[in-house]
Amino acid sequence: MAVVIMVTGILPYDSGKTFVGRSLLRYFRSLGYNAIAFKPIAAHSAWFQYETVEKSVKLGILVGHDAFLYWKDMEGKVGIEEINPVDILTTPIDFETTLANVRLYLSMLESFVSQACVMRISCPKTTEAYVTEHYVNVELLEKTIPTLQLKLMDLAEKLKPQPKLISQSEMEKLMSNPEPIICADKQLMKLLKKYEVVIIESFNNAATPTPLSVKVANKVLVVTPGKALIYDGGKYLRTLEILEQTIRNQITYTTTTQQIVELTKPINYVKIHPQQEPSEEALENIDELAIL
Repeated sequence: MAVVIMVTGILPYDSGKTFVGRSLLRYFRSLGYNAIAFKPIAAHSAWFQYETVEKSVKLGILVGHDAFLYWKDMEGKVGIEEINPVDILTTPIDFETTLANVRLYLSMLESFVSQACVMRISCPKTTEAYVTEHYVNVELLEKTIPTLQLKLMDLAEKLKPQPKLISQSEMEKLMSNPEPIICADKQLMKLLKKYEVVIIESFNNAATPTPLSVKVANKVLVVTPGKALIYDGGKYLRTLEILEQTIRNQITYTTTTQQIVELTKPINYVKIHPQQEPSEEALENIDELAIL
């Protein structure tokens, strides 16, 4: 069974999880270990991260910024589906559709679910094969920014397999359905058998991206600007289970790392040095992980 490091962030955005994850991947690969990074659930904005739309068109599969970088770090020798089984592309609505109601417009921009326009679910079926499905929220597509709409329509035409056209309510049901998380954990099980080291990157500031991710983690890194707090995987899991019992929550991406950090202390930390490109040199005292 593989050694697992789960990387989470204390901030909702821009904690530096991907930088740390990529640095860890390069570190373990430089030591000769068969290592892979895994982003179970990813999301990106068609407007604020437009380059992901262009990359998805070129590759014929929906892919976000972080997963694409991990894929490049793996030299393209694995499929996007292997690194990232669930991906969601969000898009803002056109301001005019709210009839200049600023409060309504801002509230919709704050809602992740209401902005979900395209979704991909890649579920492993055999050792190497995946069943991939793309979905397009046609109601949101009609309301999005006009200059972006044609680009997204072109994306839908280029995706393979061709996406299923669904409504806003159907997209919401799909996102709340356990199937995407089940598929992500099935893929994780495959990686645990195939690789020596698996680095799992969580979603935003979620305490864990999937139930299995936290259950198999030997160490958990909670990333903050400049430092990554190190937690023992078992202790981190027990704290999450206490939270689950207290707030009657499920072990999914709804519990935040802030709730964990408030209840338990790290066993150590790794210093993060500012660098333009991730590397093993960016993580000082990385040996404190002490997992191999």
